Amino acid sequence: MATVDREKLPSSPIVRAVKYLVLLRIARCANSINALADYINGMSPSEISARYGISKDVVRCMWTRVLAKCGSAQKAKALIRCATPIILSLKPVVEKNDNVYRCLLCGETFANGGDAQTAISVHINTYHSDYLDKATVQVVSKLRERILNSNNASKNELKGIG
Repeated sequence: MATVDREKLPSSPIVRAVKYLVLLRIARCANSINALADYINGMSPSEISARYGISKDVVRCMWTRVLAKCGSAQKAKALIRCATPIILSLKPVVEKNDNVYRCLLCGETFANGGDAQTAISVHINTYHSDYLDKATVQVVSKLRERILNSNNASKNELKGIG
């Protein structure tokens, strides 16, 4: 992807939350996005853990991060509801073969282990921030379009998208 002008990426709370969710997705964490969607729809962390193989603590931590970035549970839930299908349409930039993850953007490899996802996220944030920003801009643009075409409740829940 081409370089993104940082001035074009608004820094509203909703956009920061979108960027976090985009990072989860492109770092090969589709289960995390689905887990958050299930969480806001009433599934317990224990049920989510059993379904996706994600610890209850990770589920709570992801929710807390989105909630903190959005500023309210109402906005966080609305964002996850509206953005999940858009974010899941993104292609991951990491592939897993055997016990090794490989960045498709630069070829860097990561051993499968407890901190692999953290290392991958840090790698993307550090070395591919332009790619992450461009993907975030794309999601925000599609999200804006979706909100404009939706009912007034969604518009009010997610105002300030930038």
